[in-house]
Amino acid sequence: MRIPLITAIALLAVATAGCDRSGTDTSATGTAPATAATVAGPAPGQVADTQPAAPVEKGPIWLEPDALSACGRPTVVTVHWDANKFEGVKAVDIVAINPEGKESVFVAAGRSGSRETGAWVRAGSKMSLRNKADATELASATVAAVPCQ
Repeated sequence: MRIPLITAIALLAVATAGCDRSGTDTSATGTAPATAATVAGPAPGQVADTQPAAPVEKGPIWLEPDALSACGRPTVVTVHWDANKFEGVKAVDIVAINPEGKESVFVAAGRSGSRETGAWVRAGSKMSLRNKADATELASATVAAVPCQ
C-alpha cells in the first residue's frame, strides 16, 4: 500500500515542480513570475478595465456548504438569509425540514442574518425562509447530495 502512495506523491511533485503560487508556469521559459511593477497597467494601446467585479448574486436563503456527501455523517451548515426584498416582512422563521419531511423551527429572526446549525444537517435537508407574520414560504434552499465514493 505504501508504494502506490509514494509513487502518487512523487508524480504530483514532478507535475507541479514548474509551477508557482502565482499561477505562472516558469518551467517552459525559465523566467521569473511577473511582479507588481510589470503588471501595474495595460499594455500600450489598450484600455484599462475599470469595471469592478460583479458580486455573486445570492438568493433570499443560501447554505454553506450547499452540498454534502450522500453517505456522510450529519454536519454543521451555515444558513444565510436576506428577506429585505420582500415587502411587509418584518421578521422571519427559518424552518428546518429533514429529508423525511419532518419540520421544526430552526431560528426566529430579523429579516437578514446567518446562523450555524448543529451537526445534524444531511444531504437532502431543506431550510425554508418563512414570513413570521403568516408562515408564508418566501424561499427555500436544499442541501444537494454529492454521490458516494
